[in-house]
Amino acid sequence: MAAADGELASTLLTKLEQFFPQLPITVAELSVPRADAEAAAVAAATKAVDEKAAALDGIKAGLGFESARYLSLMQRDNLWKSHMKAMGFVKDFAGLKVYAQQDPLDVYREEGLKLFEKMQVALRQNTVFSFFAYQPK
Repeated sequence: MAAADGELASTLLTKLEQFFPQLPITVAELSVPRADAEAAAVAAATKAVDEKAAALDGIKAGLGFESARYLSLMQRDNLWKSHMKAMGFVKDFAGLKVYAQQDPLDVYREEGLKLFEKMQVALRQNTVFSFFAYQPK
C-alpha cells in the first residue's frame, strides 16, 4: 500500500469514529482494496450498533429499539422542517431563473431533489450520532 492509501485509511477511521465511538476496526483493516475496506467498515459499524443496542437493552428491555426509533423520528422531524423552509427559498430562486431563460419548474425539481438527498444523508448521520451519544438516566 502506498503512503497515501494509509493516510486515506487513517482519515476514514477518524471519520468513522466520529459516528461510531470505540469502533472495533483498525487502520490496517481499512488499508485494503476498496470493496474489502467497505465490507470491513460496514461489519464493524453493524457490530458497534448491535453493542450499543445491547447495552441499552441491558438497562431496560427494548430500550435500544425505542431510543433508536425516537431519535430517528426527532431527527426526521427537525430535518423536514428545515427542508421545507429551504424549499421556500428554492421556490423564490427558481422564479428568478425565468430571466435566465430557464424553466422554473425544472430548476425547482432539480434543486429540490438535491436538497432532499442532502436531507437523507443528514438524517442517517444525525441519527447514528444521536444514538451513540444517547445516555439514559
